[in-house]
This record gives sequence, structure tokens and C-alpha cells, in this order.
Amino acid sequence: MQPRKVASSERPWCDTGQRLPHKFDPSPPKPSSASSVPMHLLRRRRRDLGVDQREVARVARSYDVRRFDARGTTSALAFVLASMYWRGCSRPSFLFVPPMHPPTGLVRWLATFSVVEQVDHGRQLLDLLALEEGRVFSHAHALIERMQRASAKHSPRGILLLPELLLPQPRSIHARGHDYFTRHHSNQ
Repeated sequence: MQPRKVASSERPWCDTGQRLPHKFDPSPPKPSSASSVPMHLLRRRRRDLGVDQREVARVARSYDVRRFDARGTTSALAFVLASMYWRGCSRPSFLFVPPMHPPTGLVRWLATFSVVEQVDHGRQLLDLLALEEGRVFSHAHALIERMQRASAKHSPRGILLLPELLLPQPRSIHARGHDYFTRHHSNQ
């Protein structure tokens, strides 16, 4: 049996000098794609907090790469820390450049669910994602407040901005939410 010849229209690549098919669309993903949901939630959070882009830029400019700290208002610092977590950024200035990978926080969170759950219960997962974004921001805000109180007593240094501080611990609210989801939706 001889292998079937593949027509040029079926090839996943294009030869040099060959025109791309008309279906090629270089535009960014549509707003309904899963990777844009955390970004939409972050924009809404920033708007609700009253933190503007200039405040976020000030935090990014004040970031010291040797000490991993920055200065700013509690809300701006918490927003930047949560954004760094969701986008997978190691520095606040990376929030201002186009992402080079999918949102790390989203990927990490989705990995806690099976593929079957992701496919069969997409709507419920979006609701849980909104709750998780709120949990991450609340955790970031509480951390920033604690660090500000501690630094006020000892020294006027900046506030530590390490997104790893927001990783869920074993048996956290995140894990309990996942257990609740699997218990109540696994027999459908």
C-alpha cells in the first residue's frame, strides 16, 4: 500500500514563496476565549478599585529587582501582585508587554480539574474562576496590608512583590472549592 499524497491545501505549513490561505487570521483570540477571562476579571477589578494605569506604572517603576520590592498604595500593590500571579510575570514591568505564554495562573488553576470536567462543566468553571480571582486578590490584599504594617515598624522599605506568595497551599479554600465541585458534579 502506497502512502496517500497530501494536497498542498492540507499541509499545515506553507512552502517558501507560497501564499497563505485566505482563512489565516492573525488577529488576537476573541474575547470569549478562556485565556482572556482572567484579563477581563483583572480589568474589572482595577476599575472597581479605582486604580488607574498610571498607578500601576508607578509601582512598576519603583520595583527594585535586587530586593523584589516596590512602593505604592495598598490597592495598587495588591492589584499588581494579583496580576503578576495570573499573568505569570516575575516583574511588574512585564505587565506592560504582550504575553509570551498563556496566563500561568489560569493554566495552574485549570490543571486542578480533569479534562472531562473542563469540557462538561465549562460554565460552572467560569463561575469558579471568578471566585478564584476574588480569593487570589483578597489574599494579595491581606498580604500587602500585613507587609505594610510590618515594614512601618521596622524600616520604610518597599513591599515584597513575589507572585509565588499567592500560590494556593494544600487544603486551601481553592482545594475545598475543587472538592465541592467534583462531589456535586461527578455523578451527572
